[in-house]
Amino acid sequence: MFQPVAVALIALFACGVVLLTYGGIARRYGWPVGSWLLTPRPALAAIALLTMLAALGFSVWLGPWWRVFVTVVFGMTAASTCIPLFRGLIQPIALLGLPVSWLWVVATLTTARDKPTARALERWPHEEKIAYVNRCALEMAPQMPSQTNSRQVCECLADSLEAEFGMSDSAAMMAAQPDPRGTKADRRLYRVVTSCIR
Repeated sequence: MFQPVAVALIALFACGVVLLTYGGIARRYGWPVGSWLLTPRPALAAIALLTMLAALGFSVWLGPWWRVFVTVVFGMTAASTCIPLFRGLIQPIALLGLPVSWLWVVATLTTARDKPTARALERWPHEEKIAYVNRCALEMAPQMPSQTNSRQVCECLADSLEAEFGMSDSAAMMAAQPDPRGTKADRRLYRVVTSCIR
């Protein structure tokens, strides 16, 4: 199933394809075409190309590598299906869809990039995990409200940190600070801490 950001990137790419190609296709088949697409306009072509390149660039950034091909294939398919289906109406749809798709991409981009990754094969060594919980509980007990069990909080932190960072990202975890506006590791750590300490 597609992530929301994947659908947004496909829509963004498809809008660029429509703006770039509809004028020529409409003249060939005699479909209605607005004056803004009837004659070649360098600014419009540049916007369409930049939009398509941006969709591909975000696909590369998000990974994995095959996301680029998904964006291209499904974007081209969406454009080639919608153009003959809507004909003249596809012009305002694409024009409106361009800023909407950009807003959709921006709104879903951070969430998609920071989505937790399952690390079933990267469990912490049992002894180290127990030692972390014991040390954490000892240090946090004086800082916690009397009705809060510091050991339960630390066990939650250990389990959540193990799932979020595993072993391969332990260095990033140690260097991070829980900050919702910091680096990616900072935001991941903030999400873990706030889920356990409420």
